This record gives sequence, C-alpha cells and structure tokens, in this order.
Amino acid sequence: MLRVREGLLSLGLTLLLGFTAAGPLAAAEKATIAPSTYKKLTKIQEQMANGQWQVAIDALKLLHDKVSDTSVDQAIVLQTWGFAEVSANHYKRAVALFERSLATTHLPDAAALSVRFMLAQLYAAQGNYAKALSVAEVWIKSVPAPSPTQHIFMANLLARNKRFAAAISHAEAAIRTAEAPKAVWYQLLLAAHFELRHYPQAAQVLQAMIAHWPDDARYWEQLASVYMLRKQASHALATLQIAWRRGLLDKDATLKSLVQLAVSRGVPERAARLLDQALEKQLLPPDQAFLKMLADAWSLARENQQAIDALARLAAVSSDGEPWLRQARIHLELGDWPAARGALDKALERGVKVPGKAWLLLGIAEVESQDFSAADTALRKAQAFPDQAKQASAWLDYAADRRRQVKRLAQNNP
Repeated sequence: MLRVREGLLSLGLTLLLGFTAAGPLAAAEKATIAPSTYKKLTKIQEQMANGQWQVAIDALKLLHDKVSDTSVDQAIVLQTWGFAEVSANHYKRAVALFERSLATTHLPDAAALSVRFMLAQLYAAQGNYAKALSVAEVWIKSVPAPSPTQHIFMANLLARNKRFAAAISHAEAAIRTAEAPKAVWYQLLLAAHFELRHYPQAAQVLQAMIAHWPDDARYWEQLASVYMLRKQASHALATLQIAWRRGLLDKDATLKSLVQLAVSRGVPERAARLLDQALEKQLLPPDQAFLKMLADAWSLARENQQAIDALARLAAVSSDGEPWLRQARIHLELGDWPAARGALDKALERGVKVPGKAWLLLGIAEVESQDFSAADTALRKAQAFPDQAKQASAWLDYAADRRRQVKRLAQNNP
C-alpha cells in the first residue's frame, strides 16, 4: 500500500500584497492623516506600483523621520514601509516594521487587520509557526467572514503547531465554502485526520476526493490503505479492484497488495488472473518475486495446468531447481509420471534445498512408471539422507513387491 500519511502541507510565502493605486492608504481616511503625508504616501505608492522598491523605501525612511512618533501618520508610514520591504524581499525588515506599526496602536482597524495577516504569513515563511499562529489567531477573530483561502491558511498554521482538531475545523470550512476546493486542501484535512487516527473520517475524505478526482490512483490506493487499517480487507480489495478496472494501478507495491488481498480473502483464482494480466501488460516485471506469486496463486486456486505453466516461467528466471520440484509435485498428484520424472531430473540438476526429498519423489515416479532399476537407484540415494531414510526404505520394499508382481504377471501372460 502507498503511504497515506505523507506529511502536512508546507507553508510558503503566499503574500497577498494587494496595494494597487489605493494600497495601504485604502485602510485610512485621508482626513485622519496630515495632507502632506497623504500626498507623499500617494506618490510613494505609485513608485511601488511601478516596481521602484528601493526608491520608495528611501522616500519612506525620510518621511518617517518627519512624522510624529504618536500619530496615525507614523503608523501608516511604517505599514507602507513594511509592504515595500516585502516587495523587495526583505522579509526580516518587513516583520520589524509591521510590529512597530501595530505597536503604535494608531493603525485603523482595517489596516491593522491587513498588517496582522501579513505578519502571520511572514512568520510562517520564516518557519516560526508558533509566532505566526499567535498573530493569526488575533487576526482571524477580526475577519467577519473568512474566505476559503483564509480558512486554509489557518488550517495550515494549526496543523504545523500540532493542533489538528482545530486544523480540521478550518479545513472543512474552506472546503465547504469554496466553489472549487483544491486537492491540497483535502490532503491537509486527510493528514490531520490521520494524525488523530480518525480513520473513519479519513475514509470519508478520500471518498470525496475520489468523487472529485476519480482518475488519481493515489486516492484509491490510500482509501484501500485506510480500509486495511480498519481491518476491512474486503472493502480494501473491492476498492483496488475498481481502480484496476479503471486502468489506474501500475505500481508494483499496489498490484502486489491487490494480489495478496485477493488471496487472503479466499479468491486466489482472481488474484492469479489479475497478476497474469499485469504481467502481460508489462505493468510488472516478470521477475522471481512476481512469478512466484503467480505460481502460488494458481496453486492455491487448484488450477494445476496454470500452476505448472507459471512454475516453468519461474524456473526460467531462477538459479535453483525449486520451481521444478514444485512442478513435479503437481505432476505426481495428477499421475503424470513421465512429466514428474522430467521435472525432478531438472530440479536435481539445478540443485534443491532438500535433495533427499527430490530423490524420493523421483524414486516414486520411477516405481509408478515401472522402471524399477532407476527407482532402486533413486530411492537408495534418498535413503542416504536421514530425513528421508524411513520413507525411502518403505518405498524400496514396495518397489521390490511391485517388481515381483510385474514379473509374475509377465510369466503368466507370455
């Protein structure tokens, strides 16, 4: 299964500058600041709108020195200066200026709201999520009707500070109020639910994501993972099967999980057919691991010919004779003695983990084929292995009896 907890979304610098012709002055009435200050700020904002950041910053420094320390003028100048520094990518300077602007307590409410939002974003961009959240919580309380993007900004900050329940509330509000919620918003909501181990809710979020983006394989895989965490293997299997039929699954780990789930749910034939199709479509490499899975699935399904064919494919990429030994066992069960003998010869030639067992099975196949001389040779070799000695001795006795019976029948029927 794919990992479903891939971490919370990163918080970058998503500044909403928004100072056009009006800029920060839009928050202050012309009558509340000195006319001369307003006139100079208007010109400075024109410079900012034209990208003349350093020219604007130099002008703001001069203007700041001329305004009263206890006036609205100073608060607005500091605010404008902060925006200019942000535009020039001087974020630390901007933070200090915005803090000073708020500290004057003279900023109009709308301007203070804008500055707090900017400060929260700047602190977040610097990785100071605790400070960013403390500022943002003051800011959000003054927003009469937060927008979806503002809700998701709060959700991000709360998640960064491990306050996942509150993050969920804001993420849900963002999704609920947006005309077209973004996938990353759902991913944030999903991550928060996982942090709290809210697996039923995580499943609901993933179902909603699949409804919006049905062709994204990740969401199907993650939903199956959630079902497995909830010990609902049948749901997980059904989910992956739907994704498979939609042509979405192409990752080794996911296909492997699908096959394993099918086997565990008692439908090995379905598992084998799925794996066979994946190999045929070259979605999986025909290596030992997957060919062994294929052979295992066909064997569990009691589809002997398919299992024999899969084991032959496995033998072609294996360095030992174990696949031939497994194939020989099936031939013995079917009573196909010549095929069993051929497979056992290959198994012994390649080498197997328990050679004594292979010699014993070869001896059995030779007995059933009535090649008693070859059977005697194979069974005596098996007898040399302590773990097979008892069975080999029994079969030697049985082979001797069979040989005598065959001989008598031949004499009686010349």
